[in-house]
Amino acid sequence: MVVVAVVSGTTKPDRVITEAARQADDRGTIVHVLYVQGLGWYANLEITLSERIGIPTGLEGIRETCERKAAGIAAPVLEEYEAVGVVGRPIEEIVRYARSVDADCVVVDAEANWGAGLESLTRNSLAKLRESDVPVVPVY
Repeated sequence: MVVVAVVSGTTKPDRVITEAARQADDRGTIVHVLYVQGLGWYANLEITLSERIGIPTGLEGIRETCERKAAGIAAPVLEEYEAVGVVGRPIEEIVRYARSVDADCVVVDAEANWGAGLESLTRNSLAKLRESDVPVVPVY
């Protein structure tokens, strides 16, 4: 089990990383630092071409860039971590990743906005994320 720290969509990644490190210490586990690239028109096209049709594209390059961003944020604060980059609808990808690693909790910026679509006009991202069965630890 791991603690997942979501560092995309935040203006306070250091706070998220610090809280994730504290949660990981309390649980005796490690931190996975997750950077999610939201779906714009281009990213949607990349996913369709590469994963559904099988045409090679730059999607893997986008994922690698996300991993580098996650590592760049984590490295000054954490000694041990795993950097992870994903592309997709942010809330769905956060939940999917947390479930795939059987996360103890997901640490997020309470004020982050991952562009949850039209619903984000009436509901914030944290509220939408809390609807999942993934334990969420917000950082204020």
